[in-house]
Amino acid sequence: MTRGGGRSSSAQPCNVLAAGGKRGLVKLIHPRNNVAFGEFRASRKSLSVLRFNHRQGNFLFTGSYDNKIVMWDIGGVDSQYNYKVM
Repeated sequence: MTRGGGRSSSAQPCNVLAAGGKRGLVKLIHPRNNVAFGEFRASRKSLSVLRFNHRQGNFLFTGSYDNKIVMWDIGGVDSQYNYKVM
């Protein structure tokens, strides 16, 4: 998922906060600028856990109540808050 039309400014890794819950959506928040900049559907069921990999900060693991664990690669965020989720 790309937000903002795929502008070509270079994306850099940054610390982000991920929040999710009952609807299976993950919301991405840039804590330094206090901006919610995106969301994606991680599951059709409620999420039970969200955890970033401690060594590779762009990898986010989600666990849901349908007993599935998925690893997401959240690319860097550029100055226009464009991002990719794979």
